[in-house]
Amino acid sequence: MKLIDRISDFPKYRKNESWKYSDISFLKEKEFQIVQEDHHHFINSDFKKKEFIGDAVVVFIDGVLSIKDSKFHEDFTILPLNQAFLRYPEKIESSFQIPESDSTFVDNLNRVFSESGVYIEKKSTNKTLIQLIFYGENKKTDIPILSSPRVIFFGAENSNCSFLETHISCREEFLTIPVTDIILEKNSTLNYYRVKHEKNGTHLGMTKILQKENTTFNAFLFQGDSPFSRHELSVFLNEKYAKTDISAIYASKGSNHIDNQVSVYHQSPDTESEQFFKGLLKDSSTAIFNGKVSVLRDAQRSYSKQLNQNLMLSNKATIFTKPQLEIDADDVKCSHGATSGQLNREELFYLQSRGVSKEIAIKMVSKAFADEALNRVKEPFIKNYVQNILDSYFWEI
Repeated sequence: MKLIDRISDFPKYRKNESWKYSDISFLKEKEFQIVQEDHHHFINSDFKKKEFIGDAVVVFIDGVLSIKDSKFHEDFTILPLNQAFLRYPEKIESSFQIPESDSTFVDNLNRVFSESGVYIEKKSTNKTLIQLIFYGENKKTDIPILSSPRVIFFGAENSNCSFLETHISCREEFLTIPVTDIILEKNSTLNYYRVKHEKNGTHLGMTKILQKENTTFNAFLFQGDSPFSRHELSVFLNEKYAKTDISAIYASKGSNHIDNQVSVYHQSPDTESEQFFKGLLKDSSTAIFNGKVSVLRDAQRSYSKQLNQNLMLSNKATIFTKPQLEIDADDVKCSHGATSGQLNREELFYLQSRGVSKEIAIKMVSKAFADEALNRVKEPFIKNYVQNILDSYFWEI
């Protein structure tokens, strides 16, 4: 199956401004296969011991929900998406009412190819962690795998939850198009962590969040190194007193490409948002940060702060950064900024003058740069989990 055979508007995606520096035309003539639900293996115990850190764990293998590998918890309702359609039709339909962002291409791709999904609802006020693992098997196939899992998460009124979404793959070539829809009901809190550390393949991901009154959404995103990776995050502050705080690290090397698309929509008064993105680029890699904050006319007394900082570890690396503000209200406090620069020579000299080798000094300064974002992670065990992944990147610098 070729992508071009299933997607009539494939040639049109580059007309959207957000795709200006990301070209996926290399995909359209490729052959892909979709794994059937009865054709996957189970995860071994060593992997579970290493990667399972959630109170509840939901596992997808090559895009297919694996109930037998998942771990359930009484604080969560977890159902395959096809069963949830029958049991909770009104809630499933409400998830489709999340407004569309500026670019709908990835969402449309997921809807075309999605074969498996999961419905998750957190009802209790207990602070518990749910983990989603999207795993690509270490198994050779003649035709690359295409996976398009979909997740619908409801944070019930007054609920408190941490949500860890991890993307891991051992395959050499694949295309994955995961989409996560999140609806936060009144007075709920969600700490959301998205960690992508696939070494190969093409990743086109999307996360959409709809926040209702007095909700809090704290997010930390990590995009690790892979040939082509794009993540679109859209947050809709739909009712008053909704708050969102997004921190992120992206790190790339070789000739790899990382694309971050972030849109925050202040749709009601007295809403707050903050974005803090840090990038590390080496060799001839390319990265994109396109961050937009939109404040509608009725969203008076909104507060927004946005900052993107990039550390260029090579003269050949390229960054395209575009922080944007679109403000239609007149009583707001909004700021944005972006910086890109190389390592501070004075810092390196200081460390070398105290006996630290140049190579170690570069690693130390790079790590300190990234730690500013990582230190905003609230849960220590998740911070350690991400730190271990980052350490492998720093020691390859």
